Amino acid sequence: MKDTISYSQLMKELDKHRSKVRYILTDEQKKFILKCREHANPVPYCQMSVLWEKLGWGYMAETSIRNHYKKMQSDK
Repeated sequence: MKDTISYSQLMKELDKHRSKVRYILTDEQKKFILKCREHANPVPYCQMSVLWEKLGWGYMAETSIRNHYKKMQSDK
């Protein structure tokens, strides 16, 4: 027999799996991303991820950096 749950129970269960972390960039981090990307020869996102970690900001995947850059571009 299959276990069934109600819709409200499902919503509570889904909320347990959602990321609660919202990464808010500092002005310095935003400047870093823009400096790397807004150039005739932009720094690749994979290298930006390595530099990000070397700057002591922790690990950030290249896709996350790309998404932050796209968000900054759309906010202009």
